[in-house]
Amino acid sequence: MNPNSRPPPGHYLLSLMHIMSVGVWLGAMVFFAVGVAWPVLLGMQEFARRPDNWLRLQSEKEGIRLAGEFLDLVFRRYFLFQLVCGTVAAIPAVIWLRHKHWSNYTRAALMALALGLVAVNQWWLGPQVHRWRFARYQVPEPILSDAALAAMAQAESNFQYWHTLSLGADLLTLALVLIIMGLVPFLLVSIPFAKQQAPRSDN
Repeated sequence: MNPNSRPPPGHYLLSLMHIMSVGVWLGAMVFFAVGVAWPVLLGMQEFARRPDNWLRLQSEKEGIRLAGEFLDLVFRRYFLFQLVCGTVAAIPAVIWLRHKHWSNYTRAALMALALGLVAVNQWWLGPQVHRWRFARYQVPEPILSDAALAAMAQAESNFQYWHTLSLGADLLTLALVLIIMGLVPFLLVSIPFAKQQAPRSDN
């Protein structure tokens, strides 16, 4: 960067908005996957196997169900939090489109795709997962009838289908946000800086 150049008005503020929002977005997704979802699922299964578990869980499936109840509470805020971070980060990305550079166009396209995936998870895939997670644990009467067993199997199959789609969309979003973060260094070359006039000398 030329030391005799200055950034466009508001450049530092826009950069701060974008970098911090994308960083928080990426960090929240990684922490949820590594520090929340996986440990909770494994931990509740292990807890169910312990003979001294105070909830009197009888099987690993009951442990998974308990983990699902906890994660369901998190999911109610997880995707909304992503939408807030993504929206704040997208504002500078849209403004930077006035500067013609491939990284600005790529960034905006990736932001739109990532936000679209989060919206799909929030308002379509997520509710389906919630619906079939609840249905898979409902035991119809009489329990030993062929119709009851078929209904339980169908609920389990539907849950696995929608859960896989939701998980896939979330992992794809994570990959997109990671690429967006990787485009941050290009802000130094994609935004034209105005040349600053050198001070005049009377000599």
